[in-house]
Amino acid sequence: MSAIDPEVRPRRGSAVPVGRGLVRFLCSSNPFYAISAVLVLLGLRSSYDPGAAAFPTWALLAGLSAYTMLLAGTACFLVRRGAVWDDVRTLVLLVAMVLLAIPAFFDDILARDPRLGIGCELGGLLFAVLISEAMLRGLALRLPAGFRVPYHLTLALFFLHPVALVPLLRSADDPALMWALFGFPAAAGAVALTLLPATRRGPAYVAKNGSPWRWPLYPWSLFALMSVGVCARAFSLCLAVNYSGGTSGYEGIDTTIFGPYFLIPFGMAIAILLLESGIATKSRLAMRTALAMPILLVGLAALGHRSDPAYQRFLQLFADGAGGSPMYVALVATALYYAVATWRRVPGSVDFLTAAIVAMSVVGPKTLDGSDLISPTAPPLLAASAIQIVLAISRRSSWRAILAVVGLTTATAVGPIGWETAMRHFAAAHLALAGAMLIGGIFRGEVARFLRGISALVLAFAATVPIWYAPTSISEDLFRVYPIVPIIAALGYGHFLGGKLFFLAATAGISCWISIFGGRTYAALRRSVVGLDQIALGLLFFSLAASISLIKAGARPGRALWHRARAMVMPDESRLGTDSLDEATVEL
Repeated sequence: MSAIDPEVRPRRGSAVPVGRGLVRFLCSSNPFYAISAVLVLLGLRSSYDPGAAAFPTWALLAGLSAYTMLLAGTACFLVRRGAVWDDVRTLVLLVAMVLLAIPAFFDDILARDPRLGIGCELGGLLFAVLISEAMLRGLALRLPAGFRVPYHLTLALFFLHPVALVPLLRSADDPALMWALFGFPAAAGAVALTLLPATRRGPAYVAKNGSPWRWPLYPWSLFALMSVGVCARAFSLCLAVNYSGGTSGYEGIDTTIFGPYFLIPFGMAIAILLLESGIATKSRLAMRTALAMPILLVGLAALGHRSDPAYQRFLQLFADGAGGSPMYVALVATALYYAVATWRRVPGSVDFLTAAIVAMSVVGPKTLDGSDLISPTAPPLLAASAIQIVLAISRRSSWRAILAVVGLTTATAVGPIGWETAMRHFAAAHLALAGAMLIGGIFRGEVARFLRGISALVLAFAATVPIWYAPTSISEDLFRVYPIVPIIAALGYGHFLGGKLFFLAATAGISCWISIFGGRTYAALRRSVVGLDQIALGLLFFSLAASISLIKAGARPGRALWHRARAMVMPDESRLGTDSLDEATVEL
């Protein structure tokens, strides 16, 4: 008998379903078209010799054209033969990818022979337009003008922008050439904004497109692929400027002027499109993603800075021309973006706007990344506080009022310019106290009650501590009369709002102030009047005797005093049996 339990023996046919599942997955997803395209493009690029000795230019053009037509023809055949739309979608995207990759093949030709390169670019653009229109007609696929025009404009940008660079290729250090290279992603962003009319029309604009593809898969997957192509082309154009002109290809691949901040204009255009799409479809996910994108772009501006001379030279040109570092310019653009979103009433946009303005208080024109932030400045903090004040009033929100007070307090602590540090902190502390008292008086709820209690404690502290201690940085004469201010504030606040804690704070301040300054006055008089101690003691005994006489006469001053103290501490008389307590107190 076998020692192996037959229940745990591996089944002989267990590997068959796994193999069938893998084959089924490969057949359904069919990644071999993409693998084929990558291999063919790599083969054509590696076979091309800039000297035209082994692989002439016409062969490169013929290979690219033939393979592109093969992909487009296969897509049309599959639709008419069996309507295999899953594979057709892959082929359509691959055709667009190859068309966007063709201009990169012409960079070598432009550097070696500008006239031939210009001819290749113009011919390539014509071929791209014709093959795109032929494929759409062959597939009976409807692409409205709102999407078709931006698509062809993107193709024109890819093919014609290198042509515009030809007159500037004499020197790689030419500032005009550097700005032209930076202008490619900016121009791509401008082209992307031509999609705004189609974006605002929503899914209904492409509802009947002749295929089972639904919005946003069609046609936004095509433009998503083209967006990736824009990012890759922005780098390859900067790399092409360093072309050596020989068989070695490119020189200084790590010394280009390209930086991640090149992509910020294009990324901002994508954020605008996504925001408009969310507004049109009322998609909160799309709107939240659109609000988060500029934050990522600001972070992108802080990455990838290098010390090589070529990069640093254009970085300085950018800072001089744009008015600040990439991070600073990106943050200003982000604040404007959130301002427009707030005007469009996008939910949550006003909070992003406030955060962007607060960030501007520590990001200066020379800030490259998070390691060289500046000291906080007052104007952005005041602007952010003003926004929160408006929201606190309109929405009756105590938390927004607290944020506004925090902003105003911080702005006072870091400015105004010309004030001493101690005076700024003194003013900021009093502004925070005034804000807490105001919020506690206007609003209701736990937060308001908590702020009222804290305000009473701070007023008691402010009325008593300066009597004992006066900072050396502030005039001592000011602190001699200063306790009167918190005492009056506590009395007035308690009178109008009925806060008993504020009366206690005022009482503590008055008692402390009278005892300290009365003692100092008594000590000063004692030096001049020899018998002052006897006189004072005599007056004290006179007060005690007069009190006893008044009690015998039927007056009970202690009863009224007791009632007032009890009303402040225990307003509910029925809970503690106060009648018997009153009698015991009077008898005592």
